[in-house]
Amino acid sequence: MSNQKKEIFARFGIVSKGFVYILMGLLITLTTLNMGGKTTGRSGALVYLSNEEYGKYLLTIIIAGLTGYVFWRIYQSISDLDNDGRDWQGIFNRLGYLGSGLFYAFLALTGSKILLGLSSNSTGIKKEIIGSLLESTLGQMIVAIIGIVLVGRAIFQLYFAYSGMYKKRLDESELENKTRSVLIAAGIVGYTSRGLVIGSIAFLTFKSIYTLNASNIGGTEDAISMLQDNFGSIVLIGISAGLMLYWLFMILKAKYRKALF
Repeated sequence: MSNQKKEIFARFGIVSKGFVYILMGLLITLTTLNMGGKTTGRSGALVYLSNEEYGKYLLTIIIAGLTGYVFWRIYQSISDLDNDGRDWQGIFNRLGYLGSGLFYAFLALTGSKILLGLSSNSTGIKKEIIGSLLESTLGQMIVAIIGIVLVGRAIFQLYFAYSGMYKKRLDESELENKTRSVLIAAGIVGYTSRGLVIGSIAFLTFKSIYTLNASNIGGTEDAISMLQDNFGSIVLIGISAGLMLYWLFMILKAKYRKALF
């Protein structure tokens, strides 16, 4: 495959990743405003999409796009495309690319199962696994490690937003002032919303350990419900709007990021 084809495939993947977030944000907003929709996470959004008219066609396109994103992330981690180097920071960055690739590979696989009618509820399975782990001390330690990793991810999302790192490797020389302003707003708000949701999932993870009750843990659905119960609909709409803006940022990133290969 030529570098040009790799570029197109990977940039399409970046946009597809973002589309999952705008779908999540839209569904959450509609639910909050009592206009239908569904409070859900990434895999739940794919389930919702598959049940709509022409949804399976869109889901097929998204799965193909996520495959492109996975291909780029794994290639990026192995080949050191961004010249991160072999020091501890470089290795950390490349492990992050690999982790991102594997996560979205799992999402693409989940989407494929949904498309084929083999899966419809990943949250229930997750709670069963956590429930089994909470029955032993070792399992509780594993859940605690998961919680710590989630806290780290949440902090990183916020750091990414307010340090300006989200603009790293973007070719800003091609950005007009208006486009740059939109990119900055979408990047900050989008990554902040992601950080708050991930932080909420981390809180629920530790709560499940404290109460030894797996029903306290789930994923984005439970985190969103908790945020609404504690902070109200206005905050929730703000977060869902941020998730939708994240998709806008992904579009700009796909267009203006420096060469991927």
